[in-house]
Amino acid sequence: MIQPRPTTIGEILTLSKQFIVPPYQRGYAWEPTEAGEFLDDLETESQFGRGLFLGTLIFNVSEDAHAKITIVDGQQRLTTIFLLLIACRVLARRLKADGIAQETQKRITATDPTTAKSRGPLLVASKSISDVFGAMADSDWDGVMPSKVGNKSVKRQSKRIRPVYEFFQRKTGDYDEEKLSKLLDSIYKTRAIRIDIDGDEEAFSIFERTNARGTDLEVSDLLKNYLYQQMVPDVGDKWNEILANSDGTVLKMLKYFYVSKKGYVNKSNLYPLLKAYCKKLGGADKLVEELHQFSIFYSVVRRDDSAKPVKDYFDSKGCKAIGSDADKYHRIHLALQALRLFKVSQTYPVIYAAITSLTESGNSSSPSASKLLIRLLEAMEKYHFINNAVCDRVGNEVEFLRGVQ
Repeated sequence: MIQPRPTTIGEILTLSKQFIVPPYQRGYAWEPTEAGEFLDDLETESQFGRGLFLGTLIFNVSEDAHAKITIVDGQQRLTTIFLLLIACRVLARRLKADGIAQETQKRITATDPTTAKSRGPLLVASKSISDVFGAMADSDWDGVMPSKVGNKSVKRQSKRIRPVYEFFQRKTGDYDEEKLSKLLDSIYKTRAIRIDIDGDEEAFSIFERTNARGTDLEVSDLLKNYLYQQMVPDVGDKWNEILANSDGTVLKMLKYFYVSKKGYVNKSNLYPLLKAYCKKLGGADKLVEELHQFSIFYSVVRRDDSAKPVKDYFDSKGCKAIGSDADKYHRIHLALQALRLFKVSQTYPVIYAAITSLTESGNSSSPSASKLLIRLLEAMEKYHFINNAVCDRVGNEVEFLRGVQ
């Protein structure tokens, strides 16, 4: 039975256990706006000596015996608190308040009581920032956002974490030791309701229920959580490749994928319909494979460098009539290039469905079938030239016929 109980951030930070952000969760997403509201609330509470209420934190304690607790809900808030603590530690050292700096460090990293050596950061952050966060949490961090950790490039991680951290630095830059102490006291007195669960299956279920709010990012996060729940082999690596192919437009890609398979869908229904489609396919592993194949197509049609990716794509699909004919794949490349120029992407599901029909019907090597595909793309190009270039309409917008029922 789930037993909610009150706690404080101070109590959580003295557990000497590592808090793990699981791979099925989204990356760190807070911006200075959210961080600013949080800091304003803390500063207000520090004036009155009360504890801010942070909401509910849900932890999976199935690995508690190994001094690890998985964060099911609350990683954005907890990660932000740790970033603020790091900024406070840096400030304390600048103020030469060494005692405050040492005590703050105890709440950032875990120390083995038998050796007095660091076991690493108390928070094992999401993969999107984990390397940089680990470097920042170290007591010897020099305050410079790294571009590399070891031999690994972490520029993207630094870019993700820098805005919130530097915001905290600016906002606390004129603090004296007394004001810093009050802020830390307010952090540690921050109240929350802690809910512990014991097992991954319950964690997956709770994550879905607590995060199914229908925002752009959460559609992909909920789907990722569902795929992890289904124990798809190597799902982490496959999902990362799908994300990379989406190039920051994962919601649009998922929507176009579904449209190519089943037809129109609005954003609020996308996740449940993807789940239903997965069950109809007969397994999450099949959905991952279909998503992966669509993501490759999606990446190719959005590239604007040369005709070679088009040739390579049709070669990989076994479409010899196109891949071996420079005139054909160049014509496809030019049609796709024109659609990109007109900022039209709503044609992608139709194009993918046509290619799928070509390959699954056994006509992948048929010259006549390949000509039909090319005619389809060129018809789309000509239509959108008229609609967008001539009629001056924006991309992906088509005027409805008036008076037609």
